[in-house]
Amino acid sequence: MNSEDSLLVNSFFLFGILVVSSGFGFLVWLAASRLYLPAEVGLATTIISTSQFLTGLAGLGLGMGLIKFLPASAQPARMVNTALVFTIGVSILASLVYVLGAPLWSPSLAEMGSRGRFLFAFLLCAPVFGVNSLLQMVFQALRQSKYGFWMVVITNLLRLVLTLLLASWGAAGIIAAMLIGMFFSVLVGMFLFLPRALPAYHFDPAWHFPILRQLIPYSFGVHLALQAYQVPLLLTPLLVMERLGPVYSANAYIAWMLGSLIASAGQAIAGAAFAEGSHDAEGFVPVFNRSLRLSLWITSGLAVLLGFGAPWVLAVFGKSYQYAAPLLVWMALAAPCVALNRVFFTRMQVEHDLKRLLALSLFSTIIYLLVFFLLVDEWELKSVGIGWLTSQVFLATVCFGADRKDRVA
Repeated sequence: MNSEDSLLVNSFFLFGILVVSSGFGFLVWLAASRLYLPAEVGLATTIISTSQFLTGLAGLGLGMGLIKFLPASAQPARMVNTALVFTIGVSILASLVYVLGAPLWSPSLAEMGSRGRFLFAFLLCAPVFGVNSLLQMVFQALRQSKYGFWMVVITNLLRLVLTLLLASWGAAGIIAAMLIGMFFSVLVGMFLFLPRALPAYHFDPAWHFPILRQLIPYSFGVHLALQAYQVPLLLTPLLVMERLGPVYSANAYIAWMLGSLIASAGQAIAGAAFAEGSHDAEGFVPVFNRSLRLSLWITSGLAVLLGFGAPWVLAVFGKSYQYAAPLLVWMALAAPCVALNRVFFTRMQVEHDLKRLLALSLFSTIIYLLVFFLLVDEWELKSVGIGWLTSQVFLATVCFGADRKDRVA
């Protein structure tokens, strides 16, 4: 398969992963809202979201390092096993530290820890989530994202069925549905899919420090930059709630999630381009150019549809989300720039230009926060969209300027 076909195929499967996760996630939480008490849903989401947070924090972005270095590795199986063992160990350690310190930063979790099954589930969630995420990155690195796609399908099908069947378990049923579904998917990924994607692979519970010394500096640099870029996503609901109240916060969250879904096509293309560049850095320029064009055309089309259809789309969520329509239009306007910026970020990752990646991520976040705080009292929820659009246009302008300068040189 040539690079153009590989780019399209893997972009398709990476985008499919996002669509399947979002679609099944909606169905799962819809079912949970009908079958479980609000307190049970709240307890389950606390454990799941905290475990996901710890997984992301402890993983140090190791998956990015795998995408970068695995294609050229002389011992790919050893590199994969080292990353897996490291992820499992660090995830368990992070969970233990969090649980032991819970009386300080989460008294409700400390009280919950007295119930053994919840404590066990919490300690098990982080390593399972971590291995699942890492396997997705391995398949992306090997340009075999179809296996990651089927892992997501398996996880979510089991999760939905078990959420329906285990309603009598209360919060434990929601957690068990997620955990069992993902654990089974990880087993299939490790022992069925991975040997197909990486011939002669077998799991060996050992790690090798020279491999970690190669992976961690790059992985952590990319991880830090991308976390800086995602600060608006993490902070906006809290900022809006503090300045405008919980109703506006809910509206901001829905609009931001829908806007992010538009840009996810560009994110998928950028992910596939990163894998292509890691396989052939010298031939990356044509892949980069194709990725820019694909991201722009696909995201622009989706943005037009959602921008004009915002009121009807939001009507699905109920009248309470009417305030989100203007914000969703602003998010749609920003989406093509977001997609292009992710492709530019991919180029920086391929070229190992992590200082520029971090600097631009920080600048875009600072611009967003400045515009938001300057406008929020007068423009209310629109300030979120204006701030996001401004930051992304700035980022795209700088990236295009740097790209033109590089081409001239």
